[in-house]
Amino acid sequence: MGRPSPVSQYEAQILEWLQEPRAPEDGLIKGQEILARLRQQGYTGGKSAVYELVRRIRPKEPPKPILRFEGLPGEFSQHDFGQRWVTFADGTRKLVRFFASRLKYSRFVDIQIVENEQQETVVRSLLKGFEHFGGGADDGSFLTT
Repeated sequence: MGRPSPVSQYEAQILEWLQEPRAPEDGLIKGQEILARLRQQGYTGGKSAVYELVRRIRPKEPPKPILRFEGLPGEFSQHDFGQRWVTFADGTRKLVRFFASRLKYSRFVDIQIVENEQQETVVRSLLKGFEHFGGGADDGSFLTT
């Protein structure tokens, strides 16, 4: 509305700068850099107008596709600790810690309530999870390869 912004006369130049090839590690040209270049060309207007124009005319990047990390049956599993606050029927709250194991292909999950996140807990939880998934013999022979 009203009179045009003083930066509008530089729109073609700014668009040219936005389309300049840049090294990937440099990233997109920043509004600050465009403002500095405009100042060298005699622009005396405000920075907000420049930043708004850059935002409006910057070529939009298409959204990056979501890539799923897939595996074959028996190839991958994920394991991690987690914690959640649980409210019981009597109104009391408690922080519950758990160890979760998940088979990547089938998405089969094993969750165990644990007291801590120490090394012994990791090993015991992994062993119980492997047994739950049907991956070992009762004598522990699945540990030797």
